[in-house]
Amino acid sequence: APRFAIQIYAADGPTAEKLTGQLALALLEGEWPGTRTAAGHRLRGWEEESIMSFPDPDRTDLARWQILGRLRISKLRPA
Repeated sequence: APRFAIQIYAADGPTAEKLTGQLALALLEGEWPGTRTAAGHRLRGWEEESIMSFPDPDRTDLARWQILGRLRISKLRPA
């Protein structure tokens, strides 16, 4: 399954953490699973691996959090 690292930036830690939680919830419980790609592959869901504070040494003025996970995709196409 394709693995993604999604990074969320905000002006402060609590805001970055809140946005990360909202995104993680949307990935886990959103309405998008079951939709198909343009090639016809079905998106099955999201497997969360980790959520963490992940400071960016190059952007010390911003807070950064990261979500790691895998996108489950069915390669079977409709007949």
